[in-house]
This record gives sequence, C-alpha cells and structure tokens, in this order.
Amino acid sequence: MVMPTETESPIYLMVRADEMIFWYVIERKSTAATAENDNNNEGRNIVVLRASERDRVRQLNLPSFGGEGLDWIDFSRLVALNRRLYLIGSTIGDTNKVGRVGLRYIDLDATPTPIWHIGGGVNSDRQAGAIAREDGWIFTSGDNIYRVNHPSGDSTKLPKKEGLRREVNMLGVTMSNILVYNTMLGYNTMYSIDLRSNRWEVICHRFWGVWSPGVILFDDSLLFSLGTQNPSSDTESLGFKARPGVYAFDIRARRWLSSPLDGLKNEVGLENFGPDLGLETVLPSEGSHDRGVVRGPTDEPVDPFKPWWVPLSLVKVGVENGHHKLGLVWDRMIIYDNDVKSCQIHWCKFKILTTSGDNILKAELLSSGICNLDESTYMVMNCTAGLVVAPDEGNEEEKGDKRRREGVTAPDGGNEEESDSKRRSG
Repeated sequence: MVMPTETESPIYLMVRADEMIFWYVIERKSTAATAENDNNNEGRNIVVLRASERDRVRQLNLPSFGGEGLDWIDFSRLVALNRRLYLIGSTIGDTNKVGRVGLRYIDLDATPTPIWHIGGGVNSDRQAGAIAREDGWIFTSGDNIYRVNHPSGDSTKLPKKEGLRREVNMLGVTMSNILVYNTMLGYNTMYSIDLRSNRWEVICHRFWGVWSPGVILFDDSLLFSLGTQNPSSDTESLGFKARPGVYAFDIRARRWLSSPLDGLKNEVGLENFGPDLGLETVLPSEGSHDRGVVRGPTDEPVDPFKPWWVPLSLVKVGVENGHHKLGLVWDRMIIYDNDVKSCQIHWCKFKILTTSGDNILKAELLSSGICNLDESTYMVMNCTAGLVVAPDEGNEEEKGDKRRREGVTAPDGGNEEESDSKRRSG
C-alpha cells in the first residue's frame, strides 16, 4: 500500500441514530493536530477495527437535532466549504414560501460554540445529492435543482426538464455543465444540463444501478461514480450478479467503460469479519443489492452480514504528484448479540493512474479502514469532503454574469467557454 505524502481533505459524515444525529470526520493523522487543538469541536477518537496508520476517525462535538428536526434532515444534503458545513434542502421554516432552497450551516471554527444557522430560502424540497464545485458554487438536485452561492447561501432554482417524474440524482459538475440521472421504467437516463442555456441533453439513454454523486476529471472527459453494479447489466437479465465498484463514464464518447476501476477489491462472502483480512478489500461483496432504506429501529431480525449499504459520495481529497486522489465511504448496520446496533463504516482513499502507453485506468490504494461507530447509530445519511476555496475564487460565475450584464466580453471576442476550459485542470 502506497503512503500519501501530501495533505488530504477530511471526509465528514452525518450519521443517523435512533433519536439524534452523530457527526464524524475521517482524517489524516498527520494533519489532525490542528483539529485536536480546536476547543470548539475536538470530540473524541473512535476505536478503529482495521485501518492504515495514516487515518483516524473522530466524533465531532456539534449541536445535534432531535424531535421535529429529524423530520427534514433525512432529505437534506451535506457539503463542506472552508470549515463550514451546509445542510441543503428538505423542510425548513415556512413551507409556503418557494423559489429558493432552504439550508442550514454551521462554522466549525466559531467561538465560543458552533451553532446551526438558517440561510437561503425556506421551502420544502427533498434533495438527493449535492456537489461543491472548486470555485465555491454548490449544486444540488432532488425534487428540484439549485445553484447555491457560498458564502451568502443565496440560491437559484434551475429549470427542470418537463415530464420527468421522481427525483433527479446528481452525478457530477463542471464549469459549464451538470450531469444528472433520472430513473423511470426500471432503468436510468443520464442528462447533461448546460449551465448557460439550461438546455437538457440525453447523453446515456439506458443504464442500471444506483449511483453516487461523483467527480469529473481529465479535462472534463471522465465521470467517476460509486455504483451498485455494472451500469450496462440489466438487473432483470438471466444470471445477473451485481458488482459494486467505481465506474467511469466517458463523457465525450457517451458510454460507460465496461469494467470498474481496477485495484479496488470486493469482499467475498463473510470474509470482511475475519481478523486477518487485508486492507485491500474496500468494496461491498458481489451479489444482490439492498438499498438499505432503514430509517429507524426494527422488530424484524436483521442479518448482521447483510450489506445495508447505499452508494454515498465519491469525493476528491487531493492531488499527489499530479495524480487525482479520491475517497469513498460505504456503510452497513451491525447487530450485536445483545440486540444493540451500530453503523459500521468502510472507507478508502486512492489515486487514479493511467497505464503507460494506453488509456487503462487503475486505482492505487493509499489508505483504508473499517470502524464501528457509536451504539444506536444505523446509517450514514451524508458524506462529503472538506473543500477549501480562496476568497477571490468563490464568485467567478458571478463575475462572468456581471461582465455579461455590463457588455464586457472575453478577450477572444466573447468565447467564455474557451476561457473556462483554460481554467480547468484535469
């Protein structure tokens, strides 16, 4: 296993328990000293079952939600920008007001004690996915699609394609487009939404599985997403067997690559619970997928080995020697002999390599781990990486809008899309 040498973004987790919310962070031990000295949310370390020497799991001391607060939090999505956590969507305040998505945010470095603030709009809107772009803009999708400004919290509702039923799921974001998918008639359709014209275009008509918000890399040519199965395999086909993994979608060729990212191993049967299991096993086992829609305690017997997992966000945690570093988390619910349950998280961080002389993509594992969280926890509801945005980078899109309103064009005569492409890096 290759050890990383550069700073990595922390991965924040929002975890549901019986009557409250727990907050955790997965972070590099070498970069955790600052957090340890943070009097506001130092929290406590969690005992890790298996992990590389580079990572630790820590519980954050943040205000939780109970009672009515839990009615909306299941349908809000989490992003982290400049040590601020945003929860975007669901029911907040007066549900008769529409037009802007409701959100709450908390500054992790606030003194004397961090508190949750209400911002943005105040409407009822379930959100299924959110991504913070590297310039600081936040994009969310679900019942509706929104663009949210950081740090003001102001949002704009983007037009939704007519005729789409059910929620729209977020896949990835570039400077000029959003990739989303919608499930109808038993299969998925992927759309590319032009952020300038709001035009929706089908770029993949028929694929299967449940997919996480992901990352678009390599000059906006490849989307990487964590999914429950090979996207080209119909779940109703004879002999179908799901293979969870990180799959890549070629945006220019408009097709999924045939195999998952090589280098990330799946569990085999119950081997995950063996004490001698290597850290290279980082993905759920092959087989049938259970969405793991568990919202509370159940009286039904639960198989402790059942893969209660859903594809959470695949996130970018840094760059090392020119290679993109990604991280993923998935979870299952564990039932102990005394009927006490807890959420078990699995995580890994890896960098993407291309084989010399061809376009084959491989994952080189950097770190991984397994950890049982506090008793009464049962599901990770949200997962996001902490993104740091420079103060003058967060309003690049606003600057472009202002230039267009004032009649100012780009140096090449107005081709701002080309200017955008020059700003992108892999």
